[in-house]
Amino acid sequence: RRREHLAELDARYAENLQRKTAILQQLRELLEKGMPSTPAGWNECGQQIEKLQNEWRSTGPLSREKQDELWANFRSLLATFFEQRGQFFKERKQEWGQLRNEAERICALAEQHATSTDWKTSTELLINLQEDWKKCNALPHKIREKYWLRFKTAKDQFFARKRNISRIRTPAMQSPKRFWRP
Repeated sequence: RRREHLAELDARYAENLQRKTAILQQLRELLEKGMPSTPAGWNECGQQIEKLQNEWRSTGPLSREKQDELWANFRSLLATFFEQRGQFFKERKQEWGQLRNEAERICALAEQHATSTDWKTSTELLINLQEDWKKCNALPHKIREKYWLRFKTAKDQFFARKRNISRIRTPAMQSPKRFWRP
């Protein structure tokens, strides 16, 4: 009876060893594909790893010597993934900080020139700022929208004033050639 139990236990351990080895191999393959380059890619990869972790936990136990060896390999691969993901988001956060500073600079300049009467200089500056704004598209949507509203409000205010001024001009303010008759 005891031998039957031990044989059954060995069979379960062998099956669990195969399942955990397969999970370990899937994790290796996932990491060998290369690390993602976007936050969405990292999130997707993280979900796959979480699924593998849940499978690992739900798989039954192994013999002690095999369990320790496989667990060390599994943990080491997980540590590699989480370290690289942390590094990616740390770099991304620094990049977002720089872009946020750039967006703040653009907004401040646009707001400064929103009430300007130097039409030519301010028009050129605001057009150049629109080109500079395109670099800020890498910001997360919520942050980008906040700055975009500030920038758009300032530039719209300037260009509305410019349009109104050109409509208000009287014929005497227009070019003299317009009223000259030969």
